[in-house]
Amino acid sequence: MQIGVESARAVENRRIFVVDTDEIIRAALQFMLHDENEAHELESVEAALVKATDWPPDLILLGQGLLQSEGLAALTRLTTALPGAQVLLVGSAAD
Repeated sequence: MQIGVESARAVENRRIFVVDTDEIIRAALQFMLHDENEAHELESVEAALVKATDWPPDLILLGQGLLQSEGLAALTRLTTALPGAQVLLVGSAAD
C-alpha cells in the first residue's frame, strides 16, 4: 500500500525495477521509491527479465555493481528485451 499518495495517483502504472548485485543499494533505492511508485528489487538481469514477462517496467534503475560484474552486456540485454522501458544508471560519485 502506498502511504500519503492520492488515490488517483496510486493506480497509475509506474513500475520501477531496481536491479543491482548490492542488496543494500537495492533496498535503499526501493525504499526511497516505494511510496509513489511500484518498485521491485531484483538481483540480476535474468530476474528482471523473468519478472518483466508479466509485469513490464516503465523504468529500470541499473546499479554499477551489476555493470561491474556483467559489463555493458547487461545493459544491452535489458534494452533489447524491454524497449519500452527507460534505463537509468546508478553509481557513486567516486566511480
